Amino acid sequence: MMPLALLVGFLGAGKTRFLTDLIPALHTRGLRPRVILNDFSNAAIDASRLALALFDGTRGLHRLGAQDRELLHFAALLHDVGHHVEQRRHHKHSYYLVKNAELQGFDPEEIDQIALLCRYHRRGAPKADHDEWK
Repeated sequence: MMPLALLVGFLGAGKTRFLTDLIPALHTRGLRPRVILNDFSNAAIDASRLALALFDGTRGLHRLGAQDRELLHFAALLHDVGHHVEQRRHHKHSYYLVKNAELQGFDPEEIDQIALLCRYHRRGAPKADHDEWK
């Protein structure tokens, strides 16, 4: 499992500037950091804790691995980011924002998985006619 550093701070605290300086230095050392910069609410952190507890508690049923758990963690942190666009269809906006963001340290398949978890965290299940699911 790759280590994760979660940067938390007030708007204007210098989180983005810090990462702007840090990431290129890590890349020159061959490291591929996973970075999500968001002002996480307590609700997102609680959602992540709950999702990981459910994942761990049902491991014997799903038999998914550590990478799947890690992607679930990131998706749980980001699942409500679409609220910044619209409340009613925030899950669809969360999908779009995650899918089109340049998430540092994630390959395209991992971004797809995180975006789909964000998209389908609400009532509806994936359907064959959903463009996102094809």
